[in-house]
Order: sequence, then structure tokens, then C-alpha cells
Amino acid sequence: MDVVSFATLITSTATLATVAFLAYQIYYTRKQTHADFMFKLNEAFFFRSPSKGIIRALEEGENILKQNRGNFSEVDVDDFLGLIELMDRYRKQGVLATGDIDSMFGYYIEKAYENEEIKKYVENYSEYWEGFINLAKKFPAIKRP
Repeated sequence: MDVVSFATLITSTATLATVAFLAYQIYYTRKQTHADFMFKLNEAFFFRSPSKGIIRALEEGENILKQNRGNFSEVDVDDFLGLIELMDRYRKQGVLATGDIDSMFGYYIEKAYENEEIKKYVENYSEYWEGFINLAKKFPAIKRP
């Protein structure tokens, strides 16, 4: 084998190794970015106001809206439902899988959809809450343990 052929072989091998390494880095970075995104979405949904309080009220069967002797304004309910709307947009764009949303948030999306106050509120402003309605209708079909 002459020097030129040997140099070409070395260059080709190094190029292939570099491409493989970069592909691995991209794969790992995407997985890490997705995990970070899910963590932040989880934090916003479960640990920040007003969602945190609305979830607690849903769990304890308390009234939600101030007009019904609850603790939350319509703006608070908008913020809570807005997070769910975002989840549906991300699902439609392929950023989130339906299974990811269901496993982390599905129970509470269902619970909110079944809540009479939220159901009435959403019906009054249904043009704004299409994503919430779409997701809520998906999850009853998924069996829970």
C-alpha cells in the first residue's frame, strides 16, 4: 500500500469516527434536553402557583373559583389550563409524546376535565381550550392501574 492510499484510509477512518462521535453527542444532547424540558414542565405544573393550589383543590374536592367560594380567579384557571394547552401544542409538534403527557399529567388533566366548575368554565370559553379538551378526551381511553 502506498503512502497516499494509507493516508486516505487514515483520513476516512478518522472522519467516520468523528461522525459517529458527533451522532452520539447529538443523540445524548437531545435526550438530556428532553429530560430537562420535562422536569421544568413538571415543576411548573405541580410546584408553582396557581397550578399547585388548583391540583390540591381538585384532589380534595374543594371549590376552585372565587365566585363559588374557592380560592382561585378566572385568571388563575386560565394559567392552569394554559399549561395544558401548551402540552397539547407540544404534542402536535412532536416535542411531547401523548404517553409522556399521560404518565406525568394525565390523571390531573382528567380530574380537571371532570370537575364541574372547570367543565362549565371551559364550555363558556371553549374556543380557547381546544387543546385541553383534546387531551382530556384522550386520557380516559388509556387504562390506569
